[in-house]
Amino acid sequence: MLAGIQPGVLDFWRSPQSSLASRESRIPESAALPLFALVMSVFYACWLEKSHSVAAPIIGHDLSDGVEYLLLLIWVGLAT
Repeated sequence: MLAGIQPGVLDFWRSPQSSLASRESRIPESAALPLFALVMSVFYACWLEKSHSVAAPIIGHDLSDGVEYLLLLIWVGLAT
């Protein structure tokens, strides 16, 4: 156990869906991330074809990563 971290906080990393909702889920936990990656890769590929520039999906991907980390930091900050 990590010093200063309550056991309930670590439950999310072991099983995100079970700590946030019931254990009943339509999408298995092991399939959620690959499914999300597939959807986002199709989105970025379509964006590449529409913009005719590799810069647009690269910048969009970087911005979405930034938003993801910002939301994670806010979420962790609110949890502590």
